[in-house]
Amino acid sequence: MLNCKIMKKPGRCCCFSPDGKAIAVGLNDGSFHVIDANTLEDIVAFHHRKEEISDIRFSPDAGKYLAVASHDNFVDIYNVLTSKRVGVCKGASSYITHIDWDKQGKLLMVNSGAKEQLFFEAPRGHRQALRNAKIEGVNWDSWTCVLGHTMSGVWPPKCDVTDVNAAAVTNDRQLVVTADDFGMVKLFNYPALGKFAKYKKYMGHSAHVTNTRWTFDDSLLLTVGGADTAVMVWSRARPENCTAKQGESDDSDSDSEEEGYDSDVQREKDIDYSAKTYGNPIRDTEGIKPHLQPTQLEEKAAISRTGEAATKVSRADNSKKRKEVTELSLYHIHGYRGFDGRNNLHFINDGVDIVYHAAGAGIVQNINSGNQSFYLEHSDDILCLTINQYPKYKNIVASGQIGVQPTIRLWDAISRTQSLFFRDHTTRQLAA
Repeated sequence: MLNCKIMKKPGRCCCFSPDGKAIAVGLNDGSFHVIDANTLEDIVAFHHRKEEISDIRFSPDAGKYLAVASHDNFVDIYNVLTSKRVGVCKGASSYITHIDWDKQGKLLMVNSGAKEQLFFEAPRGHRQALRNAKIEGVNWDSWTCVLGHTMSGVWPPKCDVTDVNAAAVTNDRQLVVTADDFGMVKLFNYPALGKFAKYKKYMGHSAHVTNTRWTFDDSLLLTVGGADTAVMVWSRARPENCTAKQGESDDSDSDSEEEGYDSDVQREKDIDYSAKTYGNPIRDTEGIKPHLQPTQLEEKAAISRTGEAATKVSRADNSKKRKEVTELSLYHIHGYRGFDGRNNLHFINDGVDIVYHAAGAGIVQNINSGNQSFYLEHSDDILCLTINQYPKYKNIVASGQIGVQPTIRLWDAISRTQSLFFRDHTTRQLAA
């Protein structure tokens, strides 16, 4: 860690200025701060809203303007040089979820919780009406909005507007990644037109994936977990020294700090796992989801009175025409479950590697190089992990997860292959 600053209120969103010299941080009390990126000292702060700040963005033209979106249904535009509010974007029917600037810093795209895609002129905030062709023709500086004509295919069947939390389009406008409430990272071709566009899904997070962003050169993807408190780094091109498991391809239609051993034991007894946001499994491992179950069409009587039913026209198979999206591989995980676990980090392979867990992933990390490899067969949070001490079965790891039916998986830390699988029908979590 290079530096840190403790804010007075919890942060909700942040962004760098185009020159990297300032950081804007939106807080959950409706205020925001602009701080120096090197010293972390406050440059300016405003508190014009009551509800939380949901998104905050500098304009691309040397960061002259700062757009601040809130759950008060407004987007405020500030002049960074004069430190004054110069415009307010009004007209949204619900809270603001995402905002994006165009390259010239004169147009804002806004998404709201009412599934609205709105456009405003900057800096005054006058409402603009744009057709789909015009929207696609605008040179956007970024595209993190989840709504719009070009994003219609990322929405799964029977979903709510809050199910897709974030999106990120590559700078070359070839791919788009989404983060959803089901713990999945999905990769689509961009634009994702129509309904239920083809995608590849990647698992590793054990709870809601709250945000995602590409690096400047589109080589790496970062995803942020919610309850699992893990930041995962995915590589667009598989590195030679990375043995991460590839994601599965799928079609959308198919208070004070306690110390000591005794306090840890008491704290663990006091934890109510069922009250956690991840108390229930995010991804059930049994059965078929309702929207994926095969449906039977009812045979309707023929309209013609001649007695013969009209011949049904079969739909053309367009699957061959679809382009295959590129692969992602899990490259690195920043995180470690230590707030409610113990004895869950071990040396293996004669002290060359360490094994531990974060979110729903078992992690094997080389001490010298820092390279990681992963075991990703768990479907929810891993709560405990241990290694076999018997010399004949070295490097065998046992890991247990939370859930309605907790599971224990035995796997080899070197090959990341599973040996045995157990399921407990009598309890909801495995603590040790």
